[in-house]
Amino acid sequence: MKLQESDHGVLRLLKDESVEKEGYHLQIKKDEIKVTASDDNGVIHALTTLYQMGREVDCVEIEDAPKYDWRGMHLDCSRHFFSADEVKRVIEEMSLVKLNKLHWHLSDDQGWRIESRKFPKLQEVSEQYYTQEEIRDIVHYAKVRGVEVIPEIDMPGHTSAILAAYPEYSCFKKEVKLAKTGGIYPIVLCTGSEDVYDFLESLLSEIVPLFDSKWFHIGGDETPDREWKACPVCQSKMQEMRHSDTRSLQGYFSGRVKKVLDGMGKHVIFWNDSLEAENLDKENALIQYWSIQYADTMEKYIEEGGKYIYSDMFDLYFDYPSAMMSLSRVYSFIPEIRSKECREGLEGMEACLWSEHLDTNETLEQYAFPRAYALAEKCWSEDCDLNDFTLRVKNYIEKRRMAGIFCQSYEEAEPEGEAKKNGIMAFMGVMQNSMDEEIRKITLEFTKPSQEFSDRFQKKFFGR
Repeated sequence: MKLQESDHGVLRLLKDESVEKEGYHLQIKKDEIKVTASDDNGVIHALTTLYQMGREVDCVEIEDAPKYDWRGMHLDCSRHFFSADEVKRVIEEMSLVKLNKLHWHLSDDQGWRIESRKFPKLQEVSEQYYTQEEIRDIVHYAKVRGVEVIPEIDMPGHTSAILAAYPEYSCFKKEVKLAKTGGIYPIVLCTGSEDVYDFLESLLSEIVPLFDSKWFHIGGDETPDREWKACPVCQSKMQEMRHSDTRSLQGYFSGRVKKVLDGMGKHVIFWNDSLEAENLDKENALIQYWSIQYADTMEKYIEEGGKYIYSDMFDLYFDYPSAMMSLSRVYSFIPEIRSKECREGLEGMEACLWSEHLDTNETLEQYAFPRAYALAEKCWSEDCDLNDFTLRVKNYIEKRRMAGIFCQSYEEAEPEGEAKKNGIMAFMGVMQNSMDEEIRKITLEFTKPSQEFSDRFQKKFFGR
């Protein structure tokens, strides 16, 4: 198919089913440029490569395809709200380096960010939110740039924003306030109440059509069971289902929600905490691995042939400063669980940008970039050479800064000596002082960091 003809030559797009998914064959001749691909994203990636090469290019032939299908960025717009325009800036920057999945975290304890016409109190309480028209526009904007938008509605924990609007869906129907800081909050959805499932089915029937991805993330992480243990409705459900512990009750909840989404043509993603429930329905699902705290069930899941996304908090949490997670470290790490490289079932990798401490567009972009460029190359290329990458990325950083992106300089992304020490201490201070005493206590009681977790923390961030 001839796409464009001018005095400078012809651009042709050809479809060939034998080309790898998202891959492309780019031929540049004196009077013709030809792109061959099997899908739209392959064409987008080829044209992106052409754009990156600049106006004056030599005759060349390139065959290219990604190493991983899943090359993602997670963006938390619940803890701090970022405008639709800022979300588009992140998507544009992802597209330029061929990252293809935007995992959009749209609900948590600090805010609900989707306009609901069925349940308007959700956005009235949270105040800042995306209209349905804005969401559709962002999804389309991303799609034409080769980026798939995957929404996350976290449940049954991290639901203070939902319950601040509709407290009747908690166990004891007590008043709930929006959270002001990070941490783990004890009041969660009542998993024994049929009203909760009716509410969620109605809410999801409104939200799901806004997104064209086949994937829908329902969280499942960091869910305290204190309320469930005291709730007669939850205890009655446990007896009815013959559950021996509250983890199975969460598995039951996740299965009910998953069945609703299955019926809407969606496949579910869970954080790897969810695997603690032995009765979790994992059919056609993906697990997102983030914490070694739940490594036992994760290893078992992989051994049984499960598919997963790698987002280990010690390798890919970009809300940690560069002093703790430098550009070169992101480029060089090996995906592993318990120091064992795990490539079986690995669909790809995703960096997480949690926003408890990222409250401006400038800070968000500085924490995302240039580390996202390192992740992008790591996800795309089979052979990664740090020295070669370093030479190229310095030039790319300057180009993006000149284009107006709040990207860290190379020196800022590779702090050393006092700069590194001060960056770590500043971050640890913020983490220590950001939560009030009650929430800090609840968070520590629930997480109970294991010795393995503590050892890994020391090794990854302090080299001990």
